[in-house]
Amino acid sequence: MTDTYLTVLSAVIARLKADSTVTGLVSSRIYSDVVDNPTFPFIRVEIQSQDYSTKDYAGMEHTVQISSFSRQTSPEQAGQIRAAVYNLFNRQENALSAAGISNILFNGVSLIFKEADGKTWNSTIQFRAVTL
Repeated sequence: MTDTYLTVLSAVIARLKADSTVTGLVSSRIYSDVVDNPTFPFIRVEIQSQDYSTKDYAGMEHTVQISSFSRQTSPEQAGQIRAAVYNLFNRQENALSAAGISNILFNGVSLIFKEADGKTWNSTIQFRAVTL
């Protein structure tokens, strides 16, 4: 099995940065490691990976978590970013096939909530991506 974490991370970030709807909302502020004192809104991409091999093939299953952070007074902007991300990735395997992703699906986890600082809206959505 080849570890495809970095390949998937790079492909997801590149796809986000190439989409005009997403960049219209967050510009190029799409990170895997958020900078100090970031400008809002922005997106953070995190991935957890595990083996997805059988006797017939070797692969990995990745939980791709895409979180957006907004400082607007309502959750509207965070919701718009989440909708754009959902439309960009759910069932869009062809867009990520160069990274070896055989399927990517919304896994049913999606939250919008205000952070403990009382100022920041967090919108998080998760996808399951499989590489073979």
